[in-house]
Amino acid sequence: MNRVCKHFSQCGGCTSQDILYPMQLKMKEEEIKKMADFFSLKTEIKPINHFSPFFYRNKMEFTFSSDEEKKSICGLHSKKGDVFDLEECLIFSPYTGEILRIVKDSLKDRYPAYNKFTHQGFLRHLIVREAKSTHQLMIGLVTTSMFYLEKEKFLKLLLSSSWGGKISSVYWVINDSVADAVIFQKKELIYGEPFIVENIGDFSFHIFIDTFFQTNSLGAEVLYKKIEEYAQLEGGEKILDLYCGIGGIGIFLSKKAGSIWGVEVEKNSIDCA
Repeated sequence: MNRVCKHFSQCGGCTSQDILYPMQLKMKEEEIKKMADFFSLKTEIKPINHFSPFFYRNKMEFTFSSDEEKKSICGLHSKKGDVFDLEECLIFSPYTGEILRIVKDSLKDRYPAYNKFTHQGFLRHLIVREAKSTHQLMIGLVTTSMFYLEKEKFLKLLLSSSWGGKISSVYWVINDSVADAVIFQKKELIYGEPFIVENIGDFSFHIFIDTFFQTNSLGAEVLYKKIEEYAQLEGGEKILDLYCGIGGIGIFLSKKAGSIWGVEVEKNSIDCA
């Protein structure tokens, strides 16, 4: 029997946890083969199975909402589109439930959740990043500017938790946009370092609150190694890394190339690289 999250029947995220992982890989293989056939591509398709299907994501964005009693809840969107209160997430981190419980307990009686229809309220999203190699945690609380966050009380509860020693960074993000998305209109580092460190191969990457990074760290290393294998670099090549983000692929290939040029519109990503 495959391990299935307690929220599987309700959550709008995972759709195939009730299917054994080897069968999921087979289904994906067949789908890719159909696409290759459609474009008349004659190539061998081989699934890559080098990591666990659980606790692999290094970032999640949770949403605040209100239940029927107008109390603030925090979780993910259900299959119907509304937000349900989350207790665990098997694809992110073993600490998920405890993180959400501490955050909700510290905020729910003092601040109202944001309502995306009336555009009123304070609590909008909770960003959690976990570096899989260093086990560092980053917490980002996203709110409107409707109230002032009691930062010391919030931090005290976070840091005194059983997993508080793993927290390396806490941000308070202000988003007054009507868009139902995380937008970094203003961000303030209220605890720790501005970044967490993720190691991919021989390289260490600095991940900030708004950094784009492959959400599967173990999968990213496998992907980068495959790119390195197919590139067949000899040491003198000039590599142009388009839309490079923080330069993960280019930096990973740098040992075997003459030079790397990264092109990216986000200044913060270039600074990280």
